[in-house]
Order: sequence, then C-alpha cells, then structure tokens
Amino acid sequence: MTLKRRILWVAIMASTFIYAGVSFIVLRPYPQLPLADVLKYPLVIGLYAAALATYIASFIVSAVIETRGKADVAFIVRLALLEATTIYGLVAAFLVHDWRVLIPPFVITFIGLARVFPSAAGAGAALR
Repeated sequence: MTLKRRILWVAIMASTFIYAGVSFIVLRPYPQLPLADVLKYPLVIGLYAAALATYIASFIVSAVIETRGKADVAFIVRLALLEATTIYGLVAAFLVHDWRVLIPPFVITFIGLARVFPSAAGAGAALR
C-alpha cells in the first residue's frame, strides 16, 4: 500500500506546484502593489484564515478517521485537505491579481505534505 500512497502524495505535491506555476505565469504581468498592502485586504485575510483552519482540520479529521480503522481513507482525506490550503491561496492570488499571495498557503501545504510523506514503516506511519 505504500507505493499507492506515494503515488497519491506525488500527485498532490505536483498539483500544488502546478497551481504555483499557473499563478506565477498568469498573474506576473499585472502591476504589483507592495505585498504588505495586499496582505491587508480583508479578502486575503479571510482566505488565509480558511487555509489555516483547513490545514489544522486536515490533521484532526484524518486522526478521527484513522481511529475508526480506515487509515487509507484518512490518508486521502489529509492529502485533499492539505491541497485545499493551496487552493485557498490560489483563489486569493487570482482575486487580487498578485501571484505572491499564493506563497504562504503554498508553504504550509508543503510543510504538511512533508510531514505525511508515506514511509515504509507501515500503513499508519504517515499519519503520526
């Protein structure tokens, strides 16, 4: 099962890099305000809060699912919720026309995915 988990993990990691690449390519030509000003927009703050809540929920929800004996489902749920953190950043970046807004959610997604890389130690090892 570790091979399937690794394939899923690589696919989710690749999708987050695709999101970053698309936002950079599409949004780079727009004139940019100072990032400090853009980060004060209520829309950006709200989407960042949603991203952080989703990041935290990815660990809580998957832990609850794992206690019910469904480690594979828990792993998939965690990956999906971690990917959602980057999607919140992507939405914020497109709404304010600034690719740099994607960076913080992308970083927390990367950290979360690095924490759950499937190891050969066992089925539930990636969730602990």
